Amino acid sequence: MIRRAATALIATLALMAAMPVLDSSDALAQGLGFGSKGSPVNIESDELEINEKKGTAIFTGRVEANQDKFRLSSASLEVFYNSNKEKGPTKVTQMEALGNVVIITKAQKITGSKAFFDMLKDTVTVTGDVVVTQGQNVIRGQKLLVDQKTGKTRFLSSSSSSSGRVRGLFLPSKK
Repeated sequence: MIRRAATALIATLALMAAMPVLDSSDALAQGLGFGSKGSPVNIESDELEINEKKGTAIFTGRVEANQDKFRLSSASLEVFYNSNKEKGPTKVTQMEALGNVVIITKAQKITGSKAFFDMLKDTVTVTGDVVVTQGQNVIRGQKLLVDQKTGKTRFLSSSSSSSGRVRGLFLPSKK
């Protein structure tokens, strides 16, 4: 039991070190920068299930994850980690948030039905009626792709309907 608790703590700490964070200088949809790796992360959920053999930790039920100015809420959050003792310390490789995903940063709010974070490729994918807001500016699409290595962000529309097109509303600054 103590070994499992220690493994859960290690997985949680590794998750915390990999949470994405934006600062106020980021423009709308420029990316979900991975940063603040030394900052603590607080995760709350109704339940946590750890599977050491699969290398997963699954938080379910009103999941809230917070780190600095970053907040992620969803119905569930599955964390995939490398727990091979021979390869070194536990490292989070991927995370998948499902169900009413809300990502709030210092400058933006991003909503969708699913968010996938690939720490090895340094990418984030949000799908399902994605809405990104920054102030009064809003971008809507079916899929948001963020590549941290290239600094590129792409919004994709639904190919099945004309109403699924990428839409942006950009209001001029009053300054």
